[in-house]
Amino acid sequence: MSSRRPPTNVTHITIRTRATGSFRTTQQQHYQTTRQQQLQPAYSHANTPYFSVIICTYNRRAMVLTALASIRKQTLSYEKFEIIVVDNGSSDGTYNAVQTYLSANHIHSPQHNVTRAQLRAQCLLEERNGLAYARNAGLAVARGEIVVFLDDDVIAGPHFLEQLYKTYQETDADAIGGSVDLHWEAPRPYWLSDDLLDTFGRYKPLQNRSRMPTGIDFSNSCFSVKRAALQNVGGFSSFLSKRLNTPINVEAHDLCRRLRQAGYQLWYEPDAQVLHRVSQARLERAFMIGRAYWQGRSEVLADYFDVEQYQEAQGQSLLQTIRSLLPEIGEMLHILLIHRLLLYMVRRPMSERIYAAMAQSRCWGRIHQQFMLSNHAPATTTTPTMLVVRADEEDALPLIRALQHYGVACTSSIADIPFAWLWHHRAYHETVIGMIHLYRPGAFRLDYRQRRHLLFKLWLAQRLGICITSTDAGGWWQNVLHLHYMQQRAFERRIFASSQLIHTFVRRPEQFYAEYRWGQRACFLAYPGLRGTLPSLEAADGATRATRAAYTEQQRQQARQQLGIPAEAGYVYLCFAHLHSEREVLQLIEAFSLLHENGSATADGTHEAVEPLPIPQLLLVGMPHGKALSTKIMQQAAFNSAIHIFVQYHQADLVIYIAATNALVMPYLAIKAAGVIDLAMLFYSYERIVIAPELPRFYGVLPPYAKIQYKPSSTSELAQALATAQHSAYQHTARESLALDSDRGWAHYVNHMMDAYKQLLIMKKKG
Repeated sequence: MSSRRPPTNVTHITIRTRATGSFRTTQQQHYQTTRQQQLQPAYSHANTPYFSVIICTYNRRAMVLTALASIRKQTLSYEKFEIIVVDNGSSDGTYNAVQTYLSANHIHSPQHNVTRAQLRAQCLLEERNGLAYARNAGLAVARGEIVVFLDDDVIAGPHFLEQLYKTYQETDADAIGGSVDLHWEAPRPYWLSDDLLDTFGRYKPLQNRSRMPTGIDFSNSCFSVKRAALQNVGGFSSFLSKRLNTPINVEAHDLCRRLRQAGYQLWYEPDAQVLHRVSQARLERAFMIGRAYWQGRSEVLADYFDVEQYQEAQGQSLLQTIRSLLPEIGEMLHILLIHRLLLYMVRRPMSERIYAAMAQSRCWGRIHQQFMLSNHAPATTTTPTMLVVRADEEDALPLIRALQHYGVACTSSIADIPFAWLWHHRAYHETVIGMIHLYRPGAFRLDYRQRRHLLFKLWLAQRLGICITSTDAGGWWQNVLHLHYMQQRAFERRIFASSQLIHTFVRRPEQFYAEYRWGQRACFLAYPGLRGTLPSLEAADGATRATRAAYTEQQRQQARQQLGIPAEAGYVYLCFAHLHSEREVLQLIEAFSLLHENGSATADGTHEAVEPLPIPQLLLVGMPHGKALSTKIMQQAAFNSAIHIFVQYHQADLVIYIAATNALVMPYLAIKAAGVIDLAMLFYSYERIVIAPELPRFYGVLPPYAKIQYKPSSTSELAQALATAQHSAYQHTARESLALDSDRGWAHYVNHMMDAYKQLLIMKKKG
């Protein structure tokens, strides 16, 4: 049997305001906060609370004070919990009232050196309207191992936290939901049957303590979860958040779904009980029907949150949407014209008639939300919907997969922007909903009319409030200086000029794009590693360095045999000729011939009496752009049997080419914009030497041991780089292999990419 706590407890109060992620205080608040910190030392590891009770409120001053009072009366020791009140931008003086309440309960006696217990309380102000924003603000400052979320209109029983503590100690629960009973503030109407009580928040799904079965979720009014688990699943989503004028209520459902997907254990404890207040205003027919309507809209939004279903819904036309809603429309008409009419005619009880009206309202909510989504994407997402425009089906695949894994609703198109997508994702009340990302626009295969058409759509997108971004990853059109490709380069620059943000893999964009007005909008992002994209080239996980080397050598011999390279061949160089100009490939052939003439030169260019190395080989894959079959290249190669030409390049053969070679050669001329970094990163990820010129796109991208640089346009220096490569080799350490993992690298890349987008949206909103 527990007794009341004596009134000698000390309340530690921290008053802070939080607006859009930043903390600020007025002069008076700063004084009060400073004084309280002087009276109470900072939290130490020893007295870190076990529970952090977070109460979010909006314009319910009297209710939140009652909820606070119920937490102060808990039988659990004050040392085991803290209270965090988050005011979500109330206009009725809630913040000042809570601050006054906490200050009035602060009792400290200077003559006593030791206090008996400490009730720790904080009051935050989160100005962004939305329950998810408020809960995430409280989560950001919570110190407890377990975070308990309570609505501001509940009254916690005196043993509530004690029962939660006991359940966490006795089970393997990662999250626990309590039961919710009703506190009637007005007489219960005679017509209100028990099957309608759940409408007012009653929650008693099970009789005893047990694991939560699939299909049953926590009550939104009362649940708890381990802070680490909640942070691991990403906190609360503002997409499904309850907010002003949008009282959707599926946050608990969404959280339970994500916790279960992550493998966490969910439990129910009926003895951890709170009372949900039912006021006179809620006992009206209009309230119950309105709640059912918003429940229907919430269910549609909950389905829409899933990325795959979102993409499927985006592809539907208005007619397809209507067809998909025909069963729901039929159900609503049946309830309206037949079921409700029969209930009225046979004088069924009021509860049955209200229940039928609620079912009709719920159907209408679902239909209305579906129609809204068919005309306009929801404006409740924190991350805009993204359309990735790419050159072909194989382009930008890792980026798209990483965006979808990140939770971004992302679709793609081939060198075009659908008009339907533009209209569907236009800005909503000055809120950006859509974002177009053009990945390597220079690679788009478009004629003059198609280019003008795409530029017109970008102009239209800007007028509709859609953000435009792009990626400059370089490409063959930069170094093939034929007049035929001049329009392609000019088109790419027009795209960059239309972009509000340009992602680039050049480490010094301010210098690289100095001659362009849009250069200041360029943002550097390091290109991710690509290890894991070609699994057949990798040894089993956990293999030793010797095993990995033996596996690589075995793969090399098999690949060389497939390509017809002599068994006694030595070092093999590879050049993708279809990414270079004819002049660049001819320079490489000349440098390779010099290497043969010089024989076995050492790395410093001198000749020593050493055993000659096996004859090196050169693979030329594809033909330069604009040359179906280059006569000059074929004639030059005919004089050297160590040069092997494969006229056609096929993506499926990339594994064989990498396995057979020791080094990648990129024979660029002295052209500032030349270079393709993704190809260099692929060969580096699979422990091949990269021979590349000293050009801006390669600056600081690869470590010194993985690359050999030469002065562009210098045949002799290229020949020397080829000779040096024969004496170079390396293997990744375990740490490097982890850093070069493709999934990990692209996830890191997208994380930085989304940070840049958020900054862009903030600047766009301010501007």
